[in-house]
This record gives sequence, C-alpha cells and structure tokens, in this order.
Amino acid sequence: MAPAADRRTRVVLFGASGTLGFAAFGELWRRREQLDLVVLLRRPNAKRFARYVAQGLNVEWGDATSIEDVRRAVRGADVVLNAMAVISPAADYHPDQARAVNVDAVSNIVTAISEEQDGLARIRLVHTSTVGLTGDRLPPLHWGRVGDPLNPSILDTYALGKMAGERLVLESGIRHLAVLRMTFIMPTNFAALLTLRDPIMFHMPLETRMEMISSDDAGLALANAATIDSDSAFWGRVYNVGGGPGMRTMAQRYQDVALQLVGLRGIRHVAERNWFATRNFHLQYFADSAVADQYLQFQRDDIASYLDKLRASTPRWVTALRATMRFAPLRWISEQATRATLRRMATKHRNGPVYWVDHGVTARLDAFFGGLAEYRQIPDWDDQPADDADPPHVQVVHGYDDTKAVWTIDDLRAAAEFRGGRCAAAHWDGQRITPVDWECARGHRFHATPNTVLHAGHWCVDCAPAPWRPAEEARINPYFAQVWPYGAQVGVRQEYNESDAEDIVDADR
Repeated sequence: MAPAADRRTRVVLFGASGTLGFAAFGELWRRREQLDLVVLLRRPNAKRFARYVAQGLNVEWGDATSIEDVRRAVRGADVVLNAMAVISPAADYHPDQARAVNVDAVSNIVTAISEEQDGLARIRLVHTSTVGLTGDRLPPLHWGRVGDPLNPSILDTYALGKMAGERLVLESGIRHLAVLRMTFIMPTNFAALLTLRDPIMFHMPLETRMEMISSDDAGLALANAATIDSDSAFWGRVYNVGGGPGMRTMAQRYQDVALQLVGLRGIRHVAERNWFATRNFHLQYFADSAVADQYLQFQRDDIASYLDKLRASTPRWVTALRATMRFAPLRWISEQATRATLRRMATKHRNGPVYWVDHGVTARLDAFFGGLAEYRQIPDWDDQPADDADPPHVQVVHGYDDTKAVWTIDDLRAAAEFRGGRCAAAHWDGQRITPVDWECARGHRFHATPNTVLHAGHWCVDCAPAPWRPAEEARINPYFAQVWPYGAQVGVRQEYNESDAEDIVDADR
C-alpha cells in the first residue's frame, strides 16, 4: 500500500552520522519539502545536527541497539534506510560494539518493521551491506557479480557480522527490500580522508583491483532508493554498488594518487614493498554495478572529478606544503618523514604486518602472506612495477542459469548440487521469497529463501561463520572452490579460530 497522496513519504534514516549516512542525509534534507525525514541519533551527535534540528529536522534521540528506541523511530514509516555500520578497522578493534551495530541493531530494525501495521508488506527497507562479504578476489578473480560465493577474508570479523546482518534482512519476510553491497566509500572531504590512516592500509595487496565510489555518489544512491515506488522491479534484490568504470583502479595506483595529492611521488618512495599483504583482503571490479545505477542514477564521479573535490577541500597549509614539493630536497625530507610514520604503523602497531613478523603472529602471517617463508620471498619495488591494466579474468559461475527471469525447482536443485549439497524441498511455489529446506555437504539442514541462496550467494548458516576453514569448504563445495585459489596448501594453517582475531582487540588504544 502506497502512502496516502495527501501526505509526504515518511523516510527513517539510521546511521546519519557516518560517512555514507551523512551524505545520504544531505541528499534527503535537500528534498525535505517532498519527504517527511526522521533520523535516529545518539546524543553525542547533537552538536553536529543542531542547525538541522533548529530548521525542523525530526530527530528520535536514542540508540539502534535498543529495540524500544528503534520502535519509536520506525513508527509510521513508509521507507527505512539503514546506513549504520561499525566498519574496519574499528570493527576489528571493538568486535562487541561492531556486533551490536552490524547484527543486533539490524535485527531490531527488522523486528520493528514487522510490528508495524502491515509492516512486512507495506514498508520498504534499504539495507547497506559490504563488498567485504565476497572477500579476496585478486586477479584472475577480480571481476565479481551478485550471486558469487560469500567468502569473508580470514580474520575479518567485520565481514562476518555484515554477512549475518544481511541474511537477517533477506530472510525477514519484508516484501519490499533491497540490499546495497557498498564498495570502498571515498570521502570527498580532505580532512575526512586523513582519518582513514591506519595499518589496515597494509592489508590490501597492491595488485588489488578496486572499483571505488565517492561518498557523494554513495549518498545519492541511498537517497534515491527512498523514492522508488513499491511496484518497481528494484525491490527484492541485492546490488553491487560501485562508482562504475571511471572509478576503477589498482591498489598501488590508488596509493600513489593519495600521496601525490600532497606532493609526494608515490608509495614506493615512502614504504617498503613487504609492508603490504599479498592476499586475504577484498575489493574487486563489479561486472554488474551498472544494474544498480539503472535504478538509482548515482554514478557521477570518476577519479579525476573525485580528486578535484578533494583538492577543493584541501586546507591551505596542505596546499602550501604541496607547493614546496617542487624542490627536491624538501620533497625528500617530507618523504622520509612519511616513511618514518608508515614504518611505525607497520612495525609497532599490533595490526601492522611487520609487527606480525617480529612477534611471531603466525595466524595473520599465514592468512595475509601464506606463511613466514612466503613473506621472506616478497621482491622489492624494482621487481614489481605498477600496472593499471585489466589482466585476463575468470568469471565465477553460479551453478544454474542465472540469466533466467523465472526459476524452477530444477534450478534450486542444480544450484544446491553445485554447492555440494541438495535442495530438500519436494515442491516449491516458484516465489523467490518462499523459504525451502536445504542440506549442505556436511549434512546441516537449514531453511532459506531461494533469493538468499541463488541470488545473494548465502549458503549453510552453520558452515559460514568463524572458525574460518576455506580449504576444507573448497574440497566439498565446487561453487565455493572457485573463489579459493590457494587449494589445501595455504601456508601451514587449514583452519582459523575466532580467538585468532582477538590479538588486535583494543589495538587502537
């Protein structure tokens, strides 16, 4: 049921204080004459939103981890936008807080919607997820699509939480839902970009192919989703949300561009090659980000226009510093100072790769390098020139004809067999959101919609979470084996436990 014609659409936004959420808030605020906008905010954000409150912004003060606060915010909603997330590295340093926001708060939103009058049928929910669900996709697996296997990188507790939150949404019974799997969101404000400095920068292999998105475009995508009618084919699907062809690059090139903004020559002049992991991160090019853009019309920025925005927000002192870099001696001094800063992050911080080497953190060495021996073999910069080219790639297949608009139970059976299991349903009504019974190769039985399994790439709930055992899963699941290129010989470790990720808890303190 659409909202009555004589009233504005009531849009409830969660996560308005974050990078994505605040960009979406700005877009929605500009449309406040057409929308009845409600945001749920914690009290510490009062100062940031004071001028909007003074202009009539409807705020529910509270916390999304409280079901009562969420119920108040969702009351009377037509559309709910969830931009909340505790992302890495904060999620790695504070896993309990991340779980509360990325899973428990999502459950609260789903519950609150279900308790509204006709909520499951009437209210539209747009939930933001992450590219991190598909994990390590280095060449030749660097082109990804919705429906590819979910393979959160080893020790990535953030991705595990987001995967659980996404599944809650997909299995909620909400008729009009959409999941936006966001790529790396790049702040268009220079000061905000500086806050990203953390040893996690070394976790991304320099060969990674990445399709980024500016925070402006990401916010526009989420805001535009609030205006899509209930009868649109947009609903009921998962989307990869990236910036499109103009925002695709290689990680090493991205590192160079970021440094060149302040007048430095590039990453090889301020860091050692073996400070950077060789596997086990995430990001990829999206073969299907144009699908989301067809509905949401958000892909405006390319790398050049994004950099123009950053330059426009650059403080004067940075502009002055960049000007001095024309003089080689001053540039050399700045590069040495930058190298010293990055060296401290790599060697002294518990999340730094050289720290793992020096302190024998074998779980992380195995996960991010394949072991200490492989780490020792990393060549220097001269042997690995930057290359922005798109190398040959392998397209992951999904085990059924994913070009079909209508599935049959034979498609469900084929997909399950390709995953090493079976579809245990004797009959199915043909509706993608009708749950059926499945069984994985280990004999676990679970209940899930075909939309969750075939379209979104989820599988057995008992096999998905930590401990991480990708080599074992690859042996029994041909679908998953496509995205585990290391076979059974990844370092010295075949299985990782949740406790292996606890070594960096509170490392930011």
